[in-house]
Amino acid sequence: MTRTPAILLLFLCGLARAQTPAPAPGEDPTGGKFTLEQATEGLKGKGALTAAMEITVAGKPLGTLHCELLPDKAPVAVANFVGLARGLRPFRDPRSQAWVKRPLYDGMVFHRVVPGYIIQAGDPQCQNDPGCMGRAGTGDPGYQFPDEISDDLRMDQGGVLAMANRYPGINGSQFFITEKESPWLAGHQTIFGKCAEVELVQKISAVKRGPRDMPEEPVLIKKLTISRKAK
Repeated sequence: MTRTPAILLLFLCGLARAQTPAPAPGEDPTGGKFTLEQATEGLKGKGALTAAMEITVAGKPLGTLHCELLPDKAPVAVANFVGLARGLRPFRDPRSQAWVKRPLYDGMVFHRVVPGYIIQAGDPQCQNDPGCMGRAGTGDPGYQFPDEISDDLRMDQGGVLAMANRYPGINGSQFFITEKESPWLAGHQTIFGKCAEVELVQKISAVKRGPRDMPEEPVLIKKLTISRKAK
């Protein structure tokens, strides 16, 4: 598969800003290995993995996004997302620089919203900080992992859940959800889920924005809950 050169891809997508340097080898307490089995430990049921994101705007409830995850297509990305959401996957706290285990996406700001395109979140600097430490979109969890590109998954509709990265093969904790089809992203971002409430994505992307597409009033994931559908 031919890939778009990294510089051109960054210009076209703008999905994540420059991130802090990757940690030195051995810093990550997991050694870079965190499995789906570890991420789902203790979850009841055997049905499809789902993520429910309770969204608020300026402290007021807006709705809940229900996203079905795709571990059969992107097991590493799903393990990472679920592990961070449940507080099982360690990440480097951007303030203390210590490796911590806590639910990363609870209290997380959507730091970038673009009408007709995407909504983006997952920067550790934006957890419980609407200002994102003044560096929205530049943060990472202190580690990175490679792409998982499936030829049978497409950016062909709204609600596609995918990893946001700076360059091919550099994924961390940031993710985005499409508002509608975005075919130019095909083959470049890891798709690891699909969200049902596209109308809610549209509401989020339509909020009033300031510089760098950041909402003027905080749009938060108040709570992100991982569960399994009943079979």
